[in-house]
Amino acid sequence: MWDTLIQFIRAHGRFLVTTHEHPDGDAIGTQVGLALFLEELGKGALMANQDPVPRIYRFLDPDDRVRAYRPERDDAELAACDAAIVVDVATLERTGRVGEALKRLGTPLACIDHHVTNGGFAGVNVLVSEAASASSLVLDLIRTLGHRPSRRVAEALYVGLATDTGWFRFANAAPQAYRDAAELVAAGAYPPRVYELVYEDLTWERTHLLARALATLRSEADGRIAYVTVTRAMFEETGANDEEVEGFVDKLRELGGVEIIAMFRETPQGGTRVSLRAKHDLDVGSLAARFGGGGHRRASGINLDAPLASAVPLILAAARECLEA
Repeated sequence: MWDTLIQFIRAHGRFLVTTHEHPDGDAIGTQVGLALFLEELGKGALMANQDPVPRIYRFLDPDDRVRAYRPERDDAELAACDAAIVVDVATLERTGRVGEALKRLGTPLACIDHHVTNGGFAGVNVLVSEAASASSLVLDLIRTLGHRPSRRVAEALYVGLATDTGWFRFANAAPQAYRDAAELVAAGAYPPRVYELVYEDLTWERTHLLARALATLRSEADGRIAYVTVTRAMFEETGANDEEVEGFVDKLRELGGVEIIAMFRETPQGGTRVSLRAKHDLDVGSLAARFGGGGHRRASGINLDAPLASAVPLILAAARECLEA
């Protein structure tokens, strides 16, 4: 599985490592873990994304090496990379302007991903939809090369694995996920520290924003669908920024009887970002794909140009169809 990617790594000297817009824990954990490991192999690594690292994951990047891409500052360094590895991304378009720059430069691409919707957009692809996280795949790459993750690499990969499995609560937490976790802990990841920094170091602004979001909680289909809306006015009232909504949608998984969960967030441009979650065996990944979105069977997202007022009924109608399928 890894032979072609290993050859790709050996054939190049400096890599851009990037991931999707609005990065989550697995995206940042995989990106940082892989970049640090490449440097341990003697390679150069640049990290740049469409969007900044969310505050709750910045402890993984204490030196602020993960850049929020700015063409005027970063294009020269992107051009100096002789290859790129894209992680936790099903399509290059989801990397935003970074992907556009890579296309323009003609940079050789490799991809490490676990999304079932990934059709293999890169020149070299390692795609394992059964993997619990993209971080798990990087750990397997390290193993395959006969290495052991350093403490910093282990911590980054543990963040990716723990957050993408909902702290080992979700269905993707198969036996291999626990074996991977044990290996990462043995290599220096410390779960109490990770849990505190990700889940117990929240800002007052975020907490006030969550309170306003939960006040909008509504249900459809006899309680089988639950959803909340987050408006720009709520951000202004609380002083929170967009990254503070990370994890809000998962709060609704705690509701009994709910099968599809949605969060509708108004974007600064007036569009709507939809985060979808499913309990049991429903496929919100296919639902998202109908509107140009993507993700996993039980966790996916959509970016719509439509305002909240029209996006909410549109997606709720599709969610009801999903329940009836």
